[in-house]
Amino acid sequence: DDDDDDDDDDGGGAGAEERGGGFGNDDYDDDCSIDDVFPLNVTVPPAVEWNLRILSSLYDGAAAADDDLFSAPVSSSSKKMGVPAAAAAQGRVTPETTRRAILAGVSSIPSLVKTLLLTSESDPSSERVLALPLVRDVMLSERCVGNWLVYMLEAIDARVARRAVDYLEFLSLSSSSSSSSSP
Repeated sequence: DDDDDDDDDDGGGAGAEERGGGFGNDDYDDDCSIDDVFPLNVTVPPAVEWNLRILSSLYDGAAAADDDLFSAPVSSSSKKMGVPAAAAAQGRVTPETTRRAILAGVSSIPSLVKTLLLTSESDPSSERVLALPLVRDVMLSERCVGNWLVYMLEAIDARVARRAVDYLEFLSLSSSSSSSSSP
């Protein structure tokens, strides 16, 4: 009987449909179906660490750029890639525009922060990746927070819940340090 298949675990857990997960017609709905799945012993593959290091180097380089290295004329293809209207109006992509584009792109990777929080403590690349300035700024981005954080806080596994609390502490400390350094 097909009605008894409600117990099947499709990765979304019980109630995925009610939470907006399951077989929605947009990517957000599909991402919600994995919000309450917490794999353990996640490791950061070398290629992922390398890519995050390169992106972080570009992100940092754009912040420190006072020359034209990170500035470029706006072309028709860069307009298609989401160059902000202000940059298009100026006819140039500035270092700050480059930084924002990198941050927005990485922040939009579904479940990235959740996955990084679940990396194994025995994985030496985990600390290196979490210390990257780009990753730290991504972790502060509103774009990367979702229902997964609530599910992590409610998780039965204490390690998962602890990681969620650690993340909230990071957010709290970061917001208090940025507000105390403001004039």
